[in-house]
Amino acid sequence: MTEQIKTGEQNLETMEVKANLSNVEREYFDKLKAELKQILGGKTLEDIEKTQDLVLARKASKKMAEILEFLKTKEVETERLIIKDAKNPFAEAFFDGGADAPETIDYELNFEELADMNAAVYEDRGLDLWAEEVKKAKENLGKMSLEKLEIVKREIKEGAIPSIMPGKRVMMETTLKQIKMLRPKFKSFNKEEELADESYLEWEHFKQLINTRNELLVSDVPEGSYILLTRPTQESELRGKTVNEQIEAIAALNANRTAENKIYAMNLHEYAAEQAMRSQMIMDQSEMAGEELSQVRPMDYGGATWTRFVSLPASSGVVPNGFWDRSAGQLHFGYGGVSAYGSAGVRLSVRVEI
Repeated sequence: MTEQIKTGEQNLETMEVKANLSNVEREYFDKLKAELKQILGGKTLEDIEKTQDLVLARKASKKMAEILEFLKTKEVETERLIIKDAKNPFAEAFFDGGADAPETIDYELNFEELADMNAAVYEDRGLDLWAEEVKKAKENLGKMSLEKLEIVKREIKEGAIPSIMPGKRVMMETTLKQIKMLRPKFKSFNKEEELADESYLEWEHFKQLINTRNELLVSDVPEGSYILLTRPTQESELRGKTVNEQIEAIAALNANRTAENKIYAMNLHEYAAEQAMRSQMIMDQSEMAGEELSQVRPMDYGGATWTRFVSLPASSGVVPNGFWDRSAGQLHFGYGGVSAYGSAGVRLSVRVEI
């Protein structure tokens, strides 16, 4: 019980400073705080722990929960965040490139800088509409509800990287040619970095889904721009399972998660964008750290692992997937069997609508 109060006090300290409340809301907030103070009667958390006053602890926890519930949907300032002791999302890539990297870092997140970087990558790849949507999203990134902000912080703490994605409408208008242009940078062993060739995407079933704007391409994608949070590991997740088992496993993972914090299997558009974004971030991080990486390899390197797009329909017993074709120096979007393979996984992500 005292742990609930302690957590509440920590959250309250942050929220009280950052909460963007109207005068009326501020008065109500102050009233709730005064009621909590009255319940505590001058006692501190240490006093409650020493006396083990469970009645007081219950009353204080209930009032704290009421305050937090009131605040969690209110907007808070999000100009710059520091997520302390976060799992280093770039450690794997650094080790792969022959450089040292700490397992945990204090992750600094500036939403405006992130949006600018993402927009620049989209513009560089010729996806101007994507870049425009991300730039527009900057207006709403400065403030975010506490509930959404906590989701972002929690995922980053666990090693996810954030990217700003355009919404469903823009994805649906993205042509086959544009998807092929969402290509990553890479670096072969001790050579100069390169921009990958146009992606290989020639399977007719896949092409038809894109050209006919099949709704399953954007299954569960928010209408407007959103923050995509995913772990940039070399190996995809939920491998060694059939497609149906992977779908069931994702449903099981969501059993205890809220609607705002659901886990999804990354779709085609997200995968292509994340390949481009991940490699750019690795290059940027290595430059800032003053580390020369011997190689930078895109996700699903060399076919050792490949990512299934389980939200898309199978065709003739095979399902769409993507991987990095190292011999061709390009992303390859094709198909693979629906049976259990040790190399065939999905990429799990959280989507936070802006």
